[in-house]
Amino acid sequence: MSEFRDQFLHAHEVGFTLLELANMIWKAGLRVVGLYDLDAEADAAFRNFFPDLLSMNDMGKLAAFDREYPSPSDGMYQVLAQEGQGQL
Repeated sequence: MSEFRDQFLHAHEVGFTLLELANMIWKAGLRVVGLYDLDAEADAAFRNFFPDLLSMNDMGKLAAFDREYPSPSDGMYQVLAQEGQGQL
């Protein structure tokens, strides 16, 4: 996907914070399932940051984690969402 984005969409790329993205997902009537293709180091760091959290579907906690430990990929996350109203 990144190769396609770099070649065809770079001039139109828009950045969003995780909380802005969570709001858009919620307004679309979807709920966050979690993050896709997160590297093992970031996954382990997140689970250490929130040891009692069973799933990475809390965008507020993901945003807090991202502020404390910025993503090695410049905040580029692949977020999975599915039908069904989630919590904001």
